[in-house]
Amino acid sequence: METTLLASAKERLEESLSHHGTAHARGLVVVGRLKQEILRVAEREAADLIVIGAHGHHGLAGLLGSTTDRVVHRAACPVLIAR
Repeated sequence: METTLLASAKERLEESLSHHGTAHARGLVVVGRLKQEILRVAEREAADLIVIGAHGHHGLAGLLGSTTDRVVHRAACPVLIAR
């Protein structure tokens, strides 16, 4: 089942990248703990920027979820938080 889910995720990601014309973006699907994997892949790929979604709540207190907060504070490169 994991193989099927990974294949589906990769296919949907590629479709999304193609649809939005992101010529310089590369999609990557990994399995693991989200917070750790984002940081690990960014380091491995020597990322120039991490783009991550905000938690979705309004106001400063609710802006960052725990994943976003950890990535912002531990990333070796700039992090852009999109809402």
